[in-house]
Amino acid sequence: KQMRPIELIALIFISFSLLKIIIIVFNKKFWIDNVTKRILKNAHLFSFICLVLSLITLYYLLKELTISQIIASMTFAILLIGFGILTHVKELSISIDKIQKEKDIIKKSLIYIIIWLIILLWGLKEIIA
Repeated sequence: KQMRPIELIALIFISFSLLKIIIIVFNKKFWIDNVTKRILKNAHLFSFICLVLSLITLYYLLKELTISQIIASMTFAILLIGFGILTHVKELSISIDKIQKEKDIIKKSLIYIIIWLIILLWGLKEIIA
């Protein structure tokens, strides 16, 4: 059976996620030293890579789903991520306090905010139309 692009995307995500879980369960230090710290040291590069991969993923998702369906799936993912992140409330509070003091937080996040506005308005237009 030939895999559709959306299935390939899911398979890559599943494979990466299972690998990450296995490594973290058996050797958390290895994951932090060899993946997390490398990503953080090269945050701008990985940020750009994530943006490009998200646009490629969106392109293929739109071949099979509407933007409303994609937003509904994003809602599920964000809620699940929130559930996981909120187990680290103490650490998050420290980070949020530091971020809140940044004077140029909107400027730093402008592209991210614009992307979200485009997605949200696009979804709203689709639902209303």
